Amino acid sequence: MGILFIVGSEIPNPVLAGAVFDAIVAFEARLSVLDATCAQSTRVSPENKEIWAALSARLRKQYKRRHELAHFSIADEIATATRIAPFFTWNKHFQNGNKYLTVPQIHERTDRFNGIVKAVNWFTSEVQRAGLPKGHPGVQVPEPPLIVHIRELLAQQKAGQTPQPRPSGEYLGGS
Repeated sequence: MGILFIVGSEIPNPVLAGAVFDAIVAFEARLSVLDATCAQSTRVSPENKEIWAALSARLRKQYKRRHELAHFSIADEIATATRIAPFFTWNKHFQNGNKYLTVPQIHERTDRFNGIVKAVNWFTSEVQRAGLPKGHPGVQVPEPPLIVHIRELLAQQKAGQTPQPRPSGEYLGGS
């Protein structure tokens, strides 16, 4: 995301732009700065501004799910097995209120995170290419499945249709 800010902010000194972005520690604050940058940057086409808004919303949603993996406890249940318990507390444990993640749930989140990373990398490359001198093609990164999916959803919304969600993970690739 730092590279997106560096190229999208149009700050002429990339070291300065990087230092500014690095000074922002919180993910949600960084995402808000990127939202403002993408909305104002001349390097982001009107179509890509819409794509960024949709991608940013997905980043926010997945970030919340990331917390469950980042802030977990390993619950070693003698009668069952070792499990991952997001936000484990003993109070919830004694009331059977802890939530446990299954291996397929963890894999599904991994696939979603990887799909979003590919989409952000594609978006960054598009913004970077827009800032190159005329006639310089830059490196064109293939459009990842999540961007294709977002384009489809945006087209459905513009046509007044109810967006049709795909089955979980279908557009992400991976396992």
